[in-house]
Amino acid sequence: MQQNLTWLTTSIYCSRTTWHKVLEEGIKPFLLKNKYCSYRLEFNYLSGENIRFSLQVPSESAEIIAKKADLYFKNYFLNSKLPNTIIKMPLDGLFLPFPTNTIQYGLYKILNHKEDFSYNFIAKYISDLMLELLIEDEVNEETIITFALYLHVGFLRVGLLKNKEIILQFYIEQSKFSNADLDENLLNIKVEDNKQILRALYQEIICKDRIEVYRDSPWLEHWIRLLEDSIRDSSFAFSLDKITNLIDRHLGVNDNMKRLLYDFIIKMLLQ
Repeated sequence: MQQNLTWLTTSIYCSRTTWHKVLEEGIKPFLLKNKYCSYRLEFNYLSGENIRFSLQVPSESAEIIAKKADLYFKNYFLNSKLPNTIIKMPLDGLFLPFPTNTIQYGLYKILNHKEDFSYNFIAKYISDLMLELLIEDEVNEETIITFALYLHVGFLRVGLLKNKEIILQFYIEQSKFSNADLDENLLNIKVEDNKQILRALYQEIICKDRIEVYRDSPWLEHWIRLLEDSIRDSSFAFSLDKITNLIDRHLGVNDNMKRLLYDFIIKMLLQ
Protein backbone atom coordinates (compact mmCIF):
# COMPACT_ATOMS: atom_id res chain seq x y z
CA MET A 1 0.00 0.00 0.00
CA GLN A 2 1.43 3.36 -1.06
CA GLN A 3 2.23 5.72 1.80
CA ASN A 4 0.42 9.07 1.86
CA LEU A 5 3.07 11.79 1.93
CA THR A 6 2.91 15.52 2.54
CA TRP A 7 5.37 18.42 2.55
CA LEU A 8 6.13 20.13 5.84
CA THR A 9 7.32 23.61 4.87
CA THR A 10 9.48 25.63 7.26
CA SER A 11 11.36 28.90 6.88
CA ILE A 12 14.46 29.33 9.01
CA TYR A 13 14.99 33.07 9.44
CA CYS A 14 18.63 34.02 9.94
CA SER A 15 21.10 36.49 8.49
CA ARG A 16 22.66 35.49 5.18
CA THR A 17 26.05 35.88 6.89
CA THR A 18 25.15 32.83 9.00
CA TRP A 19 23.51 30.65 6.32
CA HIS A 20 26.62 28.44 6.01
CA LYS A 21 26.65 27.83 9.76
CA VAL A 22 22.93 27.05 9.91
CA LEU A 23 23.33 24.59 7.04
CA GLU A 24 26.29 22.81 8.66
CA GLU A 25 25.45 23.04 12.36
CA GLY A 26 21.65 23.10 12.29
CA ILE A 27 20.07 21.54 9.21
CA LYS A 28 22.67 18.89 8.41
CA PRO A 29 22.67 17.28 11.91
CA PHE A 30 18.86 17.38 11.95
CA LEU A 31 18.71 15.42 8.68
CA LEU A 32 21.33 12.92 9.86
CA LYS A 33 19.36 12.19 13.04
CA ASN A 34 16.00 11.92 11.30
CA LYS A 35 15.47 9.99 8.07
CA TYR A 36 12.82 11.53 5.80
CA CYS A 37 11.48 10.61 2.38
CA SER A 38 12.94 13.74 0.82
CA TYR A 39 13.83 17.34 1.58
CA ARG A 40 14.37 20.66 -0.21
CA LEU A 41 16.50 23.72 0.54
CA GLU A 42 16.01 27.19 -0.95
CA PHE A 43 17.67 30.49 -0.14
CA ASN A 44 14.96 33.15 0.12
CA TYR A 45 14.42 36.80 1.08
CA LEU A 46 10.65 37.09 1.58
CA SER A 47 9.95 38.87 4.90
CA GLY A 48 13.66 38.71 5.72
CA GLU A 49 16.64 36.55 4.81
CA ASN A 50 15.78 32.89 5.32
CA ILE A 51 16.44 29.30 4.31
CA ARG A 52 13.36 27.43 3.17
CA PHE A 53 13.68 23.94 4.58
CA SER A 54 10.99 21.49 3.46
CA LEU A 55 10.53 17.89 4.57
CA GLN A 56 8.48 15.25 2.78
CA VAL A 57 6.94 13.16 5.56
CA PRO A 58 4.11 10.66 6.12
CA SER A 59 0.88 12.65 6.47
CA GLU A 60 -0.07 10.95 9.73
CA SER A 61 3.28 11.93 11.29
CA ALA A 62 3.44 15.55 10.03
CA GLU A 63 2.27 17.19 13.27
CA ILE A 64 4.69 15.17 15.42
CA ILE A 65 7.61 15.92 13.08
CA ALA A 66 6.70 19.63 13.03
CA LYS A 67 6.85 19.73 16.84
CA LYS A 68 10.18 17.88 16.79
CA ALA A 69 11.61 20.37 14.25
CA ASP A 70 10.28 23.32 16.25
CA LEU A 71 11.93 22.12 19.47
CA TYR A 72 15.17 21.23 17.70
CA PHE A 73 15.66 24.58 15.96
CA LYS A 74 14.58 26.65 18.97
CA ASN A 75 17.21 24.84 21.03
CA TYR A 76 19.74 25.21 18.22
CA PHE A 77 19.29 28.98 18.03
CA LEU A 78 19.30 29.27 21.80
CA ASN A 79 22.70 27.58 22.01
CA SER A 80 24.30 28.77 18.76
CA LYS A 81 24.75 32.40 19.83
CA LEU A 82 24.26 33.57 16.25
CA PRO A 83 23.94 37.36 15.95
CA ASN A 84 20.44 38.82 15.81
CA THR A 85 19.70 41.32 13.04
CA ILE A 86 18.09 44.53 14.28
CA ILE A 87 15.06 45.62 12.23
CA LYS A 88 15.79 49.05 10.78
CA MET A 89 13.17 51.66 10.03
CA PRO A 90 11.76 52.70 7.65
CA LEU A 91 10.95 49.33 6.14
CA ASP A 92 11.30 48.54 2.43
CA GLY A 93 7.84 46.97 2.30
CA LEU A 94 4.51 47.08 4.08
CA PHE A 95 5.12 44.19 6.46
CA LEU A 96 7.55 43.64 9.31
CA PRO A 97 10.19 40.99 8.59
CA PHE A 98 10.20 37.91 10.81
CA PRO A 99 12.69 37.98 13.70
CA THR A 100 16.07 36.42 12.93
CA ASN A 101 17.04 33.07 14.41
CA THR A 102 13.46 31.78 14.40
CA ILE A 103 11.59 29.05 12.54
CA GLN A 104 8.25 29.74 10.82
CA TYR A 105 5.78 27.41 9.14
CA GLY A 106 3.50 27.20 6.09
CA LEU A 107 4.64 30.37 4.29
CA TYR A 108 4.88 28.68 0.87
CA LYS A 109 3.91 25.53 -1.00
CA ILE A 110 6.08 22.89 -2.62
CA LEU A 111 5.29 22.18 -6.26
CA ASN A 112 5.75 18.43 -6.39
CA HIS A 113 5.58 17.14 -9.97
CA LYS A 114 4.33 13.57 -9.55
CA GLU A 115 4.45 12.99 -13.27
CA ASP A 116 8.00 14.30 -13.62
CA PHE A 117 10.33 12.36 -11.36
CA SER A 118 13.45 13.86 -12.95
CA TYR A 119 12.34 17.33 -11.82
CA ASN A 120 12.09 16.13 -8.23
CA PHE A 121 15.46 14.37 -8.37
CA ILE A 122 17.10 17.55 -9.69
CA ALA A 123 15.53 19.69 -6.92
CA LYS A 124 16.74 17.18 -4.31
CA TYR A 125 20.25 17.07 -5.77
CA ILE A 126 20.62 20.86 -5.81
CA SER A 127 19.65 20.77 -2.12
CA ASP A 128 22.24 18.04 -1.50
CA LEU A 129 24.92 20.16 -3.18
CA MET A 130 23.99 23.23 -1.12
CA LEU A 131 24.40 21.17 2.03
CA GLU A 132 27.73 19.79 0.82
CA LEU A 133 29.40 22.73 -0.93
CA LEU A 134 28.07 25.88 0.78
CA ILE A 135 28.98 25.18 4.41
CA GLU A 136 32.63 26.23 4.52
CA ASP A 137 32.46 29.98 3.96
CA GLU A 138 29.99 32.82 4.35
CA VAL A 139 27.36 32.84 1.61
CA ASN A 140 27.29 36.12 -0.33
CA GLU A 141 26.24 37.26 -3.79
CA GLU A 142 29.54 36.17 -5.32
CA THR A 143 29.17 32.69 -3.81
CA ILE A 144 25.62 32.34 -5.14
CA ILE A 145 26.46 33.60 -8.63
CA THR A 146 29.55 31.37 -8.89
CA PHE A 147 27.71 28.23 -7.79
CA ALA A 148 24.73 29.02 -10.02
CA LEU A 149 27.10 29.59 -12.93
CA TYR A 150 28.58 26.09 -12.50
CA LEU A 151 25.10 24.54 -12.46
CA HIS A 152 23.98 26.51 -15.51
CA VAL A 153 27.14 25.67 -17.44
CA GLY A 154 26.70 21.99 -16.54
CA PHE A 155 23.33 22.25 -18.25
CA LEU A 156 24.95 23.95 -21.25
CA ARG A 157 27.30 21.00 -21.67
CA VAL A 158 24.31 18.70 -22.04
CA GLY A 159 22.44 20.73 -24.65
CA LEU A 160 24.89 23.08 -26.33
CA LEU A 161 25.93 20.93 -29.29
CA LYS A 162 22.46 20.76 -30.87
CA ASN A 163 20.74 23.75 -29.29
CA LYS A 164 23.21 26.64 -29.09
CA GLU A 165 20.95 29.17 -30.82
CA ILE A 166 17.96 28.25 -28.64
CA ILE A 167 20.11 28.55 -25.50
CA LEU A 168 21.64 31.88 -26.50
CA GLN A 169 18.27 33.40 -27.38
CA PHE A 170 16.79 32.17 -24.11
CA TYR A 171 19.45 33.82 -21.96
CA ILE A 172 19.30 37.05 -23.99
CA GLU A 173 15.52 37.25 -23.54
CA GLN A 174 15.69 36.43 -19.85
CA SER A 175 18.40 39.03 -19.29
CA LYS A 176 16.50 41.67 -21.29
CA PHE A 177 13.29 41.30 -19.29
CA SER A 178 14.79 40.99 -15.81
CA ASN A 179 13.81 43.59 -13.19
CA ALA A 180 17.41 44.36 -12.27
CA ASP A 181 18.32 47.92 -11.31
CA LEU A 182 22.00 47.61 -12.23
CA ASP A 183 23.87 50.39 -13.99
CA GLU A 184 24.53 49.17 -17.55
CA ASN A 185 28.06 50.59 -17.65
CA LEU A 186 29.00 48.94 -14.37
CA LEU A 187 27.44 45.70 -15.57
CA ASN A 188 29.49 45.75 -18.78
CA ILE A 189 32.66 46.46 -16.78
CA LYS A 190 31.91 43.55 -14.44
CA VAL A 191 31.39 41.18 -17.35
CA GLU A 192 34.54 42.41 -19.11
CA ASP A 193 36.62 42.10 -15.92
CA ASN A 194 35.60 38.45 -15.60
CA LYS A 195 36.01 37.36 -19.22
CA GLN A 196 39.20 35.37 -18.51
CA ILE A 197 37.49 33.49 -15.68
CA LEU A 198 34.47 32.84 -17.89
CA ARG A 199 36.68 31.51 -20.69
CA ALA A 200 38.47 29.21 -18.22
CA LEU A 201 35.17 27.91 -16.86
CA TYR A 202 33.87 27.30 -20.38
CA GLN A 203 37.02 25.34 -21.21
CA GLU A 204 36.82 23.41 -17.93
CA ILE A 205 33.24 22.19 -18.27
CA ILE A 206 32.23 22.48 -21.94
CA CYS A 207 35.39 21.69 -23.84
CA LYS A 208 37.11 19.08 -21.69
CA ASP A 209 36.75 15.38 -22.31
CA ARG A 210 33.82 13.99 -20.33
CA ILE A 211 35.98 11.69 -18.17
CA GLU A 212 38.35 14.57 -17.40
CA VAL A 213 35.49 16.78 -16.18
CA TYR A 214 34.16 14.03 -13.93
CA ARG A 215 37.59 13.33 -12.45
CA ASP A 216 38.16 16.99 -11.55
CA SER A 217 34.64 17.61 -10.17
CA PRO A 218 32.91 14.34 -9.22
CA TRP A 219 29.62 16.02 -8.28
CA LEU A 220 29.34 17.31 -11.84
CA GLU A 221 29.02 13.75 -13.12
CA HIS A 222 25.82 13.13 -11.21
CA TRP A 223 24.50 16.61 -12.05
CA ILE A 224 25.06 16.16 -15.78
CA ARG A 225 23.56 12.66 -15.79
CA LEU A 226 20.42 13.93 -14.05
CA LEU A 227 20.12 16.69 -16.65
CA GLU A 228 20.58 14.23 -19.52
CA ASP A 229 17.75 12.06 -18.16
CA SER A 230 15.48 15.10 -17.78
CA ILE A 231 16.08 16.33 -21.32
CA ARG A 232 15.59 12.85 -22.73
CA ASP A 233 12.07 12.77 -21.27
CA SER A 234 10.88 16.20 -22.47
CA SER A 235 11.51 18.89 -25.08
CA PHE A 236 14.77 20.81 -24.77
CA ALA A 237 13.08 24.24 -24.65
CA PHE A 238 10.81 23.06 -21.83
CA SER A 239 13.78 21.62 -19.90
CA LEU A 240 15.78 24.81 -20.41
CA ASP A 241 13.09 27.00 -18.86
CA LYS A 242 12.26 24.53 -16.09
CA ILE A 243 15.80 23.73 -14.94
CA THR A 244 17.21 27.26 -15.08
CA ASN A 245 14.27 28.46 -12.96
CA LEU A 246 14.86 25.60 -10.55
CA ILE A 247 18.56 26.49 -10.12
CA ASP A 248 17.81 30.19 -9.60
CA ARG A 249 15.01 29.57 -7.10
CA HIS A 250 16.94 27.14 -4.94
CA LEU A 251 20.01 29.36 -4.78
CA GLY A 252 18.05 32.56 -4.15
CA VAL A 253 19.24 34.29 -7.33
CA ASN A 254 17.51 37.68 -7.17
CA ASP A 255 16.94 40.00 -10.15
CA ASN A 256 20.30 41.77 -9.91
CA MET A 257 22.22 38.52 -9.50
CA LYS A 258 20.26 36.96 -12.35
CA ARG A 259 21.09 39.82 -14.73
CA LEU A 260 24.80 39.52 -13.98
CA LEU A 261 24.73 35.71 -14.09
CA TYR A 262 22.91 35.59 -17.42
CA ASP A 263 25.15 38.24 -18.95
CA PHE A 264 28.14 36.12 -17.90
CA ILE A 265 26.59 33.13 -19.69
CA ILE A 266 25.84 35.17 -22.81
CA LYS A 267 29.45 36.34 -22.87
CA MET A 268 30.62 32.72 -22.67
CA LEU A 269 28.32 31.62 -25.49
CA LEU A 270 29.51 34.42 -27.78
CA GLN A 271 33.19 33.62 -27.36
